[in-house]
Amino acid sequence: MIGPHAGADLHALAAAHPGFVLPGYVDDLFGYLDEIPVMVNPMVTGGGLKNKVLEAFAASKAVVTTRLGVEAFPEVTAEHCRVVDRPAAMAEAVLSLLDDAETGRALGERARELVERYYTWPAVGSAWSELLMNLGGVQLR
Repeated sequence: MIGPHAGADLHALAAAHPGFVLPGYVDDLFGYLDEIPVMVNPMVTGGGLKNKVLEAFAASKAVVTTRLGVEAFPEVTAEHCRVVDRPAAMAEAVLSLLDDAETGRALGERARELVERYYTWPAVGSAWSELLMNLGGVQLR
């Protein structure tokens, strides 16, 4: 977990497993992400946009998430990330991507393309402009 607010349960897990790292706050998120092969988003509650998933997509990272983690992104398919809802399936998907770096790289590249197509400011602005034009002839410049 990146960020300053890891709970006691995560600290205990990190202490028990040397490969489990809690870096805390990092100055350069994208620089740090260069070292991370797979982003895991085991989200089971919450709503709205999942900016962490978009950030990982923008960084061309392979992502393993639950359906809830990508519910706000209707364009996301199995071509962009692995979506699983059972803990054992999530672990299996993560291990599979760690074992097959080429598949993870390809997922990350397609996820980055998805962000560029739908989630950059120009793409969102164009979609809003089109929507407003269809609603009443208002044009944004």
